This record gives sequence, structure tokens and C-alpha cells, in this order.
Amino acid sequence: MGAPAITPHYAGLIASLRPAEATEIMWNWLIANGLSTPLNNVESLMFPPGAPCDSSGVVWSHGKLSWNLALQTLGWGRYLAQRQEQVPVLWQATLKNSMLQEGYRLLAPNGPASTLAD
Repeated sequence: MGAPAITPHYAGLIASLRPAEATEIMWNWLIANGLSTPLNNVESLMFPPGAPCDSSGVVWSHGKLSWNLALQTLGWGRYLAQRQEQVPVLWQATLKNSMLQEGYRLLAPNGPASTLAD
């Protein structure tokens, strides 16, 4: 449609690294404008050329995307745990469960890209 696309699930992925941008800029706007509710998930959105950069000009695609929802949940879960100075429960499980350890090793053969303190 001739405009850059915004993918809100990315804000969930980076929430623990850039919480202000993820919450104050992306998610607060989506919620305030009715694009993120318990009943829908925005897959992508854009503002076509010439359209106002507010809710009247947005064009969006909804999605029932389990992978995107899973990634959002993991990112926000890590952010919320770190905000409380806790180690995320899924990370704890990965450290204790051999099947999860093997899955993590397959996804990240060189180990974590960052520490949980990042």
C-alpha cells in the first residue's frame, strides 16, 4: 500500500530492552485507539501516504496468529519479571528441564545473546 508497515508484536519482543518505547509509544496508543483489546490482535498497521497519523488514518490487519501472540507473551513476561527484579519463570524452567534445555540449544547454539540483566 505504499507505506512502511508497523508490526506491534515486535514491541512485545523488545519490551524488556526498550520498555518506555514499547509501552508508552506503541501499546498505549493501540489500546487507547481500540486496536488492541482482549478480543483482537493487530498483525500490522500503517498510515498510507497523505493519511493523518491518528486513528482516523490507520489501516490495519487483524490476526489470530499464535506465533506472534506467543512471542509477545514471552517478551512482555520477561519485561514484567525484570521490572519486579525476578528471573522469568520460563527461563527458570529452561534451566531445570532437559527437554527445554535441548530446545533452547537448538534455537541458540552459541548460547544467549544477552544476559537476563540486560
